[in-house]
Parts: sequence; C-alpha cells; structure tokens
Amino acid sequence: MTEPTLTGRVEILEQKVENLEKLPARVEAVELQIVQLRDEMRGEFSAVRAEMAVLGTELRSEMHDLGETLRVEVRQGDEETRKEMRVLRAELIATIDKGDDETRRQMRELHDGLIVRIDKGDDETRRQMRELHDELIGRIDKGDDETRRQMRELHDELIVRIDKGDDETRRQMRVLHEEVIARIEILGGPRRSRKKH
Repeated sequence: MTEPTLTGRVEILEQKVENLEKLPARVEAVELQIVQLRDEMRGEFSAVRAEMAVLGTELRSEMHDLGETLRVEVRQGDEETRKEMRVLRAELIATIDKGDDETRRQMRELHDGLIVRIDKGDDETRRQMRELHDELIGRIDKGDDETRRQMRELHDELIVRIDKGDDETRRQMRVLHEEVIARIEILGGPRRSRKKH
C-alpha cells in the first residue's frame, strides 16, 4: 500500500475539518430536540398529574358515597335484626311461660291426686286393721285362757305390725310427697330467676 501524497493528506485533513465545523450545528440541533422533548414530556407529565388528581378526587368521592351507603344499609340491617330478635325473644318467653304454667298445672293435679290416694290408703288400711282387731278381740273373749294367751300374743304382734306398717306407709308417702314438691320447685325455678333479671 502506497502512502498518500502530501496533497492527498491535505484533502483528507480538510474533509475532517469540514466535518468538525459541521459538528456544533448538529450538536445544537440535538440540544434543540432535547429541549423540545423535555418541554413535551413536562407538558405530558403535567397533564397526567392533572388527570390523576381528577381521578383521585372522583375516586374519593365515590368511596365516600359508597361508605355512606354502606353505613346506612348496615344500620338498617342492624335495626331489622334487632327487631326480629325482639320478636323471637318475646315468642320464646311466651312459649316458656305457657309450658311452665301447663307443667305446674299437671304437677299440682298429680300432687293433689297423690295426697287423696295417701289419705284414702291410710283410711282403708286403718279400717281393715280395726276390723281384724275387733274380730280378734271377739275370738279372744270366746276362747279359753290358752286361746286368750295365744290370741293376746297374736294381738300384740298384730299391733306391732300395724304400727310398723303405718310408719312404713307414711314414710313412703312422705318420700313421694317430697319428691313431687321438689319437682314443682325445680320447674318453677327458671321462671323466677328470669323475672329477677
């Protein structure tokens, strides 16, 4: 490869100088484009901010309206729920009271019937015992001494059994009577405690 002549070198150098002379104009053009781009972007950013501010304001307004609507609906729902709960509570209390009254009535009837049977049973037992006692006394009077002795022993034994039978009968009847009273008091307990509240 031959080296360029001096004239060729000068021409190359002149071309480079010309290119360098054009460079400031190009730089200025690029700077102008950058400035224009910056202004455009600033304007677009300002527009975007304005739109976002408007959207934010509208969104806050809508959320506030939705919040108020929701509060109103919640209050209405609460009032409706409280109303239904009051109605159900009143119905429940009425049902409990009705059931308590009916149960007490039945227990009183059973209690009264039991008392009548106890009294009737005692009277019937005494009546039969008196008949046996009188019959035994009659036989003793008719018999001889040995018979009287045996009859007296039987009589004494019968008296002991009668007393023992009466005591046992009364004990069982008292147990039944106390059990009925306890059940009536237990059934009456919830209603009295509810009135205290």
